[in-house]
Amino acid sequence: MSAPSDAADVCRAMRWLWSRSATAVAALLLAASVPWTALGYGTTLVVAFLACSAQCLALPLALRHPVWATALQVGGLLVLGTAVEGRGPLGLELLALPGTAVLAVVLQVVAVGVLWPPRTAVLTAVALATAVLTAVATSTTGPRDLPPSSVVDELVLYLLVLGLALFVAFGLRRRIGAEASVARAWQEVALEVDRRSLAEERTRIARELHDVVAHSMSSIHLQASSAPYRLAGTDPATNAEFGEIAAGSRDVMRDLGQLLRVLREQGEDGCEVTPVPGLQEIASEVAWARAAGTPADLVMDLTDTPLVHSAGLCATVFRVVQEGLRNVERHATGARTTVTVVAEPPGFVTVSVRNDAPPGPRAPADLGPGSLDDPDRLRLGLLGLEERARSLGGRLHHGPRDGGGHDVTAVLPVPGADLEKGPPPP
Repeated sequence: MSAPSDAADVCRAMRWLWSRSATAVAALLLAASVPWTALGYGTTLVVAFLACSAQCLALPLALRHPVWATALQVGGLLVLGTAVEGRGPLGLELLALPGTAVLAVVLQVVAVGVLWPPRTAVLTAVALATAVLTAVATSTTGPRDLPPSSVVDELVLYLLVLGLALFVAFGLRRRIGAEASVARAWQEVALEVDRRSLAEERTRIARELHDVVAHSMSSIHLQASSAPYRLAGTDPATNAEFGEIAAGSRDVMRDLGQLLRVLREQGEDGCEVTPVPGLQEIASEVAWARAAGTPADLVMDLTDTPLVHSAGLCATVFRVVQEGLRNVERHATGARTTVTVVAEPPGFVTVSVRNDAPPGPRAPADLGPGSLDDPDRLRLGLLGLEERARSLGGRLHHGPRDGGGHDVTAVLPVPGADLEKGPPPP
């Protein structure tokens, strides 16, 4: 994560905050500074309004143009330094400059220090400090005859306040930059988790497809190798063609074996290569869900469908049922659930897991990282199902149902079927 990215995040966040508050703060400060300057420092109302307006307008202007904002602030300070006439109508012993004027300077130093690069902030602080010193010197050598010790004390006070304002601004900038860095790091971690999950799911699919393809190629090899002995009266050309088929199937099985070894090396972290599940495990999965407390019903009708000859499709159907039932157990314990696996013309299989709203209130979920109810963790299973469905040319839909409950439905094409009419709606 680069420093310029963090600085950009800081500027965007603080500009948004400053744009929402600068105008309101400037209006309130103007309403307070004009009467205070006129009554406490003996300036005319027009001069007080012009000087204070310049200072207050500099606050929202610092958002876009810090140089012009600094020029306005300096002009307002110099006007005040030459316009004060000692005690005003209130007859109070006051500082050389109105406190509202100093407050406007402090706010601008903080704003520029947070919003703009450090070099701009330091130059702004130096320019405003010089203007404050000039205004104090002009004020004390004019009608306000203050003792030298008092002037020195005021100058030191103003310099300390401006230095503290610049220090606070840099601290805020570093704090916001650190928070932006942490937020960006969490986003990158989440993206990396998604990428790894998809990669692991693709690896698992590749392993299962290896088992399916290897089984089919083994059957082809055996049939082609034994054909000259099983079929009487075949001519030498036919036997040679059977031999080429057997040799080609052996090459494919050898390549698949190399691929499987690579996948097993990548999965040596404890990820075991298990047999490919199929339709026969669906009934067991539904029975397991019933035993765990989910009232689940199974509707399966695959008559006149060559689904049993596609191990990859059978595995995907099982995974949809498995993930759907797991989500019901996590999110809707005890909800009535229906598992449907049916053949749809013109050559599709629709598998769905639909549950009603859970009976009664559910205990508060643990949404912490790594928990079973963590939304990021639960989303990964559905991402894997979508990847499986796409790899087979199908699609998967999941979302809430009208009236409560949830629905996970996949529409998958049967290999070799006539699909000219297109898939049925999920």
